[in-house]
Amino acid sequence: MASSLQALCCLFIASLFISSIAVAQPPLPPTSLSSAVEALANSGYSAMSLTLLLIGDTLPISSDTDATLTIFSPSDKAFSKMSEPSMDHLLLHFTPKFLSQKSLISLPIGSIIPTLSHSEDLIVTSNGNRMVSINNVRVSESPIFDDGSVIIYGIEDFLGTNFIASPIERESAKSSTSSSGMVSFLDLQLMGFVYPGSLTEEMLRWSLFAPFVRR
Repeated sequence: MASSLQALCCLFIASLFISSIAVAQPPLPPTSLSSAVEALANSGYSAMSLTLLLIGDTLPISSDTDATLTIFSPSDKAFSKMSEPSMDHLLLHFTPKFLSQKSLISLPIGSIIPTLSHSEDLIVTSNGNRMVSINNVRVSESPIFDDGSVIIYGIEDFLGTNFIASPIERESAKSSTSSSGMVSFLDLQLMGFVYPGSLTEEMLRWSLFAPFVRR
């Protein structure tokens, strides 16, 4: 079973080679990526470990010195069920924001999480008792890896594409952002995690006009 899974992963990774070399931007410390690859392999996420080993140096992320990355890693079982995800679908599992465990569980339902995908972002679909789901896929409570630049969470399945938040999720986002206070809301907005449909008219006014402080 292990050998067949390894062979499947190798074939899958080989199929990504041509598309991966077309995406080029440099960036995170090589030690972060190599350590992340090793942590994934040691935690039983062999397929994502091989994927990151191949495409890690070509991920389209900022070349700034403070570049960060959050990875949502599907299980090996999920990879074995997925015939051949596109590069854009794979990039849906990478976000240029560093989502610490505390930050992740603080995101209101309906919040948008930006990704490296060219076509779409992720949506927080549940959040309670330290359990978070994104695009209706459950995220592990604790990160697999965290070195301050790269953080990785395990997920049970591939994150679905073309995901649309339900009216309930949008309403939950509106309630969460209203009750958590304006400071928390502005923090989330500046970090890029607020769902546009959750913004009330009052929030939009506050987000556009900040008070001027005399010195």
